[in-house]
Amino acid sequence: MKRKIIGLIILAMLLLSACGKDDTHNHDHSHESGIHLRVGLSAHEGEPMYVAAEQFAKEVHTKTDGAIEVTLYGSNQLGSDEELLASVAEKGDKVDIVISDITNFTTYDAKIDISKMPFAFGSYQEAREFMESDIQKEAQYSLQKSNMQVLTHYTGGFHQLTLKGKMLNGTKDLQGEFIATSSHGIGDVAMKALGAMTEKYDINRLQQVLQQGHCKGYEGTLDTIYNNRIYQGQEYLVVTNHCFDSYLFVIADSVWSTLGDKYQEIIKDAANTSSSVEYQLMEQQEKEMLEKMKSAGIRIQYPNQKIFWEKVEPVVKNYSSNYGGLTERLINWKNER
Repeated sequence: MKRKIIGLIILAMLLLSACGKDDTHNHDHSHESGIHLRVGLSAHEGEPMYVAAEQFAKEVHTKTDGAIEVTLYGSNQLGSDEELLASVAEKGDKVDIVISDITNFTTYDAKIDISKMPFAFGSYQEAREFMESDIQKEAQYSLQKSNMQVLTHYTGGFHQLTLKGKMLNGTKDLQGEFIATSSHGIGDVAMKALGAMTEKYDINRLQQVLQQGHCKGYEGTLDTIYNNRIYQGQEYLVVTNHCFDSYLFVIADSVWSTLGDKYQEIIKDAANTSSSVEYQLMEQQEKEMLEKMKSAGIRIQYPNQKIFWEKVEPVVKNYSSNYGGLTERLINWKNER
């Protein structure tokens, strides 16, 4: 009788233990039980990046006849980009796919963001060509050592410049001027290469700073300029394309290796298709923003980017110690166009 009671107690404990398990921490990638892939990204619903990721999820689900279910977790619901990438690198269970700004990957390889060199690309087409070039593929190859398989790339857009009181026609027009920025990075380097001085401000203070004349203008992505109304009180929006924000779309290699050739091909193709969608949506969004700013009285200027590239090329060469031979290859790639 005592043995029977003990047996029942043990059985009850096992059942309670099973019920208490969290399915997200018991992620099964086997084909028999169906595959559930979780995508972590910072974009919000309705934004180009999120819409493109939705396209990816739908295509994978359709082409695998429902065998693979893809769930999006936008707005950093699963954690910060840094936390999600660390989970992938450590073969953790937070997420399976991450879409993140390329600078967040420099923790795993400092050469990865070679595409952020100032004035490297004059258009989205040129930027896409580089992101799919052997140079970029070599830069990101080592991510496999950190359990990351790059499927494709998205974009966060080009950095542009607002100005008040002057246009930007030559490489000396910003000499000695203060330009506001909301983050220090290559955009900051580009402005300094043209002789400007930069000051970093909280995004919520920028309008006040510009209206009071502390800075001649602001450098940042077009969606930041438009959505935060930074252009108000400025006279010019200068389309400089002086810095390109790229995002990598990576899957945990520990997950990728379990999928088999058929599913890998479907997922890779769907990722590439979604990349094309995302670039198209970004370009369309920026055209609409420029038209709305123009209607609000802002003058849109398209300076000759070539003269700025010639000015910053020596600065890019100075980064050769950081990027090795990739810097010279980027310069040659750019100058051939």
